[in-house]
Amino acid sequence: MDETPAPVTGLSRRLFVRSGFLLAGTAVLFGADAGLRAARAEADTYSTQGGWRWCSKCAVLFYGYNEPASVCPAGGTHVLVSAAYSYDIPVGVTAGTLNPQSGWKWCSKCQGIYYSPYAAASVCPAGGTHSTLTGTDAYGLYHGGGLTNQYQGGWAWCSKCQGLFFTQGILATVCPDGGAHDGGSSGQYFLQYG
Repeated sequence: MDETPAPVTGLSRRLFVRSGFLLAGTAVLFGADAGLRAARAEADTYSTQGGWRWCSKCAVLFYGYNEPASVCPAGGTHVLVSAAYSYDIPVGVTAGTLNPQSGWKWCSKCQGIYYSPYAAASVCPAGGTHSTLTGTDAYGLYHGGGLTNQYQGGWAWCSKCQGLFFTQGILATVCPDGGAHDGGSSGQYFLQYG
């Protein structure tokens, strides 16, 4: 049974429109100390939703509490690795916010997170494009650097399926559009783990 990700306390969830920020080949990098301080300060202003996990078969980020209802492009359901981190994703991110970058949604079909401005070009392992349910699009992801301690780098946006995947695994990634994920047009993303 699919469940909508658990409610979040703190900031209210707001719908938003295309951020227009992530274009193919575009990556935003912060300048020296001022940019790093701004990124760290901004990280403290958003509520987060826990329970996001890494799939050891396809390398995508998915909502772990719905693992039995998930669909993995490598076959079957996504797989939680017991030693894997549980990630906290910012929610209530206002449209047009650059860092965290707005425009990310949860797909109720595969349980993954994907970049919604390109939803029409997305590919879902459950078939067709990713789900565009209203109310699942208030997520934001940090990128470009400046976050340390509880943040893990090495995440990228796949220009083929629109999902977020881990680039530093020892296993090959699997994209629902065929072959491996393509992060060549992506900057580096950072996820908070606990």
